[in-house]
Amino acid sequence: MEWTGSAMDEEVIYVVDEVKGALSEYDSERDCWKKVIELPELKMAEQIAAGRRVCVVCGNGEKIVVVDVMATPARVWVVEPPPGQQVVSVHILPRMSKHHGRRGEANKLRVKSHWVEGCLALKLKGIQYEFIEEDLFNKSTLLLQHNPIYKKVPVLIHNGKPIVESLIILQYIEETWKQNPILPADPYEKAMSNFWANFGDDKVLPSIWYAFIKKGKKQEEAITEAWENLKFLEEELRGKKFFGGENIGLVDIASGWLAITMKTLPIKALYFFNTTPYKKIPVLVHNGRPIVESLIILEYIDETWKQNPLLPEDPHKRATARFWAKFGDDKAMSSLWPILTKQGKEREEALVQATENLKFLEEELKGKRFFGGEEIGFVDIALGWLANLVLVVEEILGFKVIDKAGFPFLSE
Repeated sequence: MEWTGSAMDEEVIYVVDEVKGALSEYDSERDCWKKVIELPELKMAEQIAAGRRVCVVCGNGEKIVVVDVMATPARVWVVEPPPGQQVVSVHILPRMSKHHGRRGEANKLRVKSHWVEGCLALKLKGIQYEFIEEDLFNKSTLLLQHNPIYKKVPVLIHNGKPIVESLIILQYIEETWKQNPILPADPYEKAMSNFWANFGDDKVLPSIWYAFIKKGKKQEEAITEAWENLKFLEEELRGKKFFGGENIGLVDIASGWLAITMKTLPIKALYFFNTTPYKKIPVLVHNGRPIVESLIILEYIDETWKQNPLLPEDPHKRATARFWAKFGDDKAMSSLWPILTKQGKEREEALVQATENLKFLEEELKGKRFFGGEEIGFVDIALGWLANLVLVVEEILGFKVIDKAGFPFLSE
């Protein structure tokens, strides 16, 4: 005899047919059943529980088939019980979450990737949303389905319809939710806001990246261009609290990446770069004499001012500290840069290499508060760039590179 099990969350009823292996949901608006997915794994189903995910006990309690009904298309995976045990029953407890409820507004709006600008715009509008982190090593069907042309984040999915490209998404948010506007009502002022937002994307961002990645004469030209572009933004901001006036607006949100990038790029030193004959930063000038190269400057500081030493006294420990500082400069940093500049397969390979290098640093830090032990030392200072650069990389990739699970010490 055919058995058809059923379950429901707060608003949606689900049913699974054990003969066909079909999971369906009830459409109350059309008064009909819609098939969600049909799988061999769902045959011989014994029990079903529903929530944001539907869990089905199958195979005499030997496995639980989990169906993420919020994904499009639905995602499926199998959970097996501990060895020697069987699943007797499964229950999904209610979640105290602002996203709970399949038909609620929060669940109609989804943001893919760690995208600061879009999330800020939605929060300013008071709109709830579901955040979906994307693994760019293994791009999800959802991403490829909703952005088949660029195959990249960010993507905003509203009522099942995708919107892509950062500025286009921000404009869509503004036109869809009228409260707390991020664009002025006056047509000219609105046009100017759109101009400066595009200027940031089309001119400022590329010039800053080129300042990162170019060498020699081309880097000098890129830094000069970045400096000139930033001067335009400075002039536009003059006398105002925000680009939008007294309130945060489109240009402020669209330029959210700038604060993170500026922490990494020594942009404050650009004027010095353009006026010094050494044409390289950083430069320490002490008693009128220049010292260049980061690690050399740090050693000079340590040898000139003896209080609060940066390097340990023991020769072997000093050599080890120098090794890890140089490793950071020569290996870790150089493996992170290609993530910013490459695309596709080359970017994926660069991320693998960068992760391996970061694992070496994680292992060296294990069991210690700082690389220098209980006190900040030479290596900690030499690697001071790491946190900010990783933030930039994570902003571009849309997911965490250094998380507590994989890097419990570095993440602290």
